[in-house]
Amino acid sequence: DGGGGAGRGRHGGRSPRRVTYRLLAPKALVLVSHYPFLDTYRHMLTGVYRASLSASPLPVERLVVNLVQEVPLPPCGQVEVRLTLPDQRPWRLRRAARNSLPALDSSLRPLLALLSPERVLQVFECLLCEGKVCLVSAHVSILAPVAAALLALLFPFEWQGIYIPLMPCSMFEVLDAPVP
Repeated sequence: DGGGGAGRGRHGGRSPRRVTYRLLAPKALVLVSHYPFLDTYRHMLTGVYRASLSASPLPVERLVVNLVQEVPLPPCGQVEVRLTLPDQRPWRLRRAARNSLPALDSSLRPLLALLSPERVLQVFECLLCEGKVCLVSAHVSILAPVAAALLALLFPFEWQGIYIPLMPCSMFEVLDAPVP
């Protein structure tokens, strides 16, 4: 009888204590785009995160689907798309017309703060000559804004070579490719 007397079971007549565990899995939202709306995308993801913490009637997944699939990309020119998340200020997506100055969605400050004017001119000269430029930083978050700022400086020209704003170590052999 399990040593607990007739009919009592192994735990002396009491039902076993039920232990429940709650599994918490971290979530990450990553927005990958070839359009340089860096600050706007950062604010959008921050807004989605804040909406996930609030008592919003919409699930986070619905907000992400809206941002990724339902918000149209504005055509080049004077048209802009405005979008708003619950309890957030509106954001604007706008692309510059073909023959106008590029719409830089991030500041030139990181580029000018990290590189001296002489170094910026050296990199600019290398880009104009279609040379290879590899930006290296211990702070990964600064690479894309600096790369976007360098490409914006090329106006009215456009970079025609390979552009990888953030490259993992496993892809370093790409640097040996015979292309600019």
